[in-house]
Amino acid sequence: MQNNANVHARRRYSLTVLHIAANYHLSHAISDRPETLQILQIVLDVGADINSEGGPYGTALNAACMAGNLELVIFLLDRGAVFTPRGDKFDSSIAEYLSTARLKWQKVSA
Repeated sequence: MQNNANVHARRRYSLTVLHIAANYHLSHAISDRPETLQILQIVLDVGADINSEGGPYGTALNAACMAGNLELVIFLLDRGAVFTPRGDKFDSSIAEYLSTARLKWQKVSA
């Protein structure tokens, strides 16, 4: 991140750079866009908060769960993302997807 870019700056809908990078490819398989993980890793390496809230789903992990993007969910879980219920209509869907994803994640991590 050159020129003193601020990874914590908020854009429209209170989105951070991490949210924008994660949301950009949510509907695509990571294998179709391998640069997504590279971009996300760079953003995290320079200090982005993986659990920051913003946008309609809250965190990048919540958005990845809502999109059903297992590759992105696993990437985020591997780097410490945590599901935090927000008390809204998306909580049960996210929790349900995440429980399935965690089982697959544990198999991959083992």
